[in-house]
Amino acid sequence: RMDDRTSDASMERRKKEGYFKHKYQKLLVRKGAKKAIVAISHKLIIAAYQVLNKKEAYKSPLLDNKKHEEKRKTKSVQKSKESLSQ
Repeated sequence: RMDDRTSDASMERRKKEGYFKHKYQKLLVRKGAKKAIVAISHKLIIAAYQVLNKKEAYKSPLLDNKKHEEKRKTKSVQKSKESLSQ
């Protein structure tokens, strides 16, 4: 039932920390509250399906994206150096 799924997403956005909370905050700025809740609901459904399908305990994705951010910043700096040298 859709109401149950959206209420799960609403509960997730109230948590202090966590992957879904972080994703919700990012989507909230870009898409608005209703679309963010539906998107998080979708992510929760996929996570639940994976847990049931694999029959394993849920492992929350890591929030620490420092490696990804460092790679992105490095690429950005390299592109700006290339554009300045041309």
